[in-house]
Amino acid sequence: MDISFGNIQQIEVVLSKHIAVYGGSFNPPGSHHRAVVERVMRQSCRLRIDEMAVVPCGPRPDKAAINDVAPVHRAVMCDLTFRGMPNVRVDLFDLESSIFTRHHQLQERYAADGSQVWHVVGADLLKGGAGSGSPIQKKWAHGDELWQYCNFIVVHRQGFPLDDADLPPHCEVVAIRDSFGADLVSGSSSELRRRISGHQPYEGLVVPEVHDHIERYGLYRE
Repeated sequence: MDISFGNIQQIEVVLSKHIAVYGGSFNPPGSHHRAVVERVMRQSCRLRIDEMAVVPCGPRPDKAAINDVAPVHRAVMCDLTFRGMPNVRVDLFDLESSIFTRHHQLQERYAADGSQVWHVVGADLLKGGAGSGSPIQKKWAHGDELWQYCNFIVVHRQGFPLDDADLPPHCEVVAIRDSFGADLVSGSSSELRRRISGHQPYEGLVVPEVHDHIERYGLYRE
């Protein structure tokens, strides 16, 4: 299949802006997601990022849990989680159209106006990259081409040590660590759902407004 990667070329091109794209299910969006956005944008000058687009995905055949709540709830929770963050916007075209836009399509969409696109990914998606065995290379559509030619912002995650040999050719690494050097970004949406369905406390794992929304509508309960 012949696909285009926008302005990815072997010649130097003057680009209008740099945009970071952070795609995910955000089901629900947690405080760890906000921490990723905050740290990336805090380093936006070093990374030369002008803005970030947070893209909650539509229905996915490999993630049936996305159907546990109506798309409108994920849209509202993403808005509550990321609202007020400078130069950050939530793009809802997937949820509004009930589709799943894959990363190579996101690359084309955001590069269409001449922007340079950077995909925000966690270190867990790079494991095995040196041997072409990372989740990006094996599971993403056109993963090998994306790995070779696209730009990535790699975020350290607790429990997923990062081997420099696994890094893609075009990447910047963002460490989110405490004063002792420990990775601070931890947690997952699946763990949040497990805690909520089990009636375990999850305050602090989501922003207060999202906690109130989940409780008000009884989301993620058995």
